Amino acid sequence: MSLGHILNDRKMKETKEELFYCKYNEIGTPLYYFDFEPNTCFSLFETSFICDDTELFFERAVNYARNSVIEDYPFDKKHFFELLELDSELYIYFQPKDTHDFIPARYLQNGILNEKLFKTELHFIKKLQRGGKFASEEIASQMLGNLMNAVGKETFEKLFCMLIPIHKLAFFTTIFEVLAKNETLYISDFVTDEFFSCTIGIYELYFYKDEKDVYSCWLKEGEVS
Repeated sequence: MSLGHILNDRKMKETKEELFYCKYNEIGTPLYYFDFEPNTCFSLFETSFICDDTELFFERAVNYARNSVIEDYPFDKKHFFELLELDSELYIYFQPKDTHDFIPARYLQNGILNEKLFKTELHFIKKLQRGGKFASEEIASQMLGNLMNAVGKETFEKLFCMLIPIHKLAFFTTIFEVLAKNETLYISDFVTDEFFSCTIGIYELYFYKDEKDVYSCWLKEGEVS
């Protein structure tokens, strides 16, 4: 039986609604948010906008929770959150700041987490990573462009994969049919030579960075081989 199925036992069903953790800084601004559900196998990567490598900094807490299921010993929620707090302190104060995967400002309003936007886009991102298909590629492209501008290229690459620089001609050849549908967009509008691509799930992503350092994204379903 897989760990994902094991986590659906009665013990976890009784506590899953309360298994969330939000870490705040000294002035009360949320830094990161973990929402543990049975089918996530206690994966922090699944429950927040963090790189999968960041989970290593929370190894004690995550391993305790996983082992309580695998080895079938009582799960102490209080102890679990104590470990999370200890791991958080070590992560925040003893790891270089450039390794921190804090909640992007896009999801904060006056220092308060916009939980609806946060969870909606997190669900969208996880669906994309798992090879899900979207009803509207246009809306998906807008959301990814917004995310790229909010977190920056480096963080975006940590979350997904490296963006590969491509030639302007390759960019236009690939998304010409997309541009042709947009009557307000012209080839002459593209005034820089910063074009990138990457593959996520079933989609090819194409980014353009304009002279104001603003990214636009075009989502295109990959060709069936």
